Amino acid sequence: SFDTFGWAFLSAFRLMTQDYWENLYQLVLRSAGSWHVLFFVVIIFLGSFYLVNLILAIVAMSYDELQKKAEEEEQAEEEALR
Repeated sequence: SFDTFGWAFLSAFRLMTQDYWENLYQLVLRSAGSWHVLFFVVIIFLGSFYLVNLILAIVAMSYDELQKKAEEEEQAEEEALR
């Protein structure tokens, strides 16, 4: 349902995460018509790809930071042993 901003945001998030979006699509198709397919295509493709890329970027950055920190600790241990 897109009656209020909160429900619309939750529905858009459901589309981006592709969580049972078919049911939402069928409800909108029955109530509003078939030209709303464009909205679903845009939200699913752009939103999903953006969301997935954002999550992958965060994971990659976190991994890089942890790897640099581990290398610094290893170098500090080597210098302490000398």
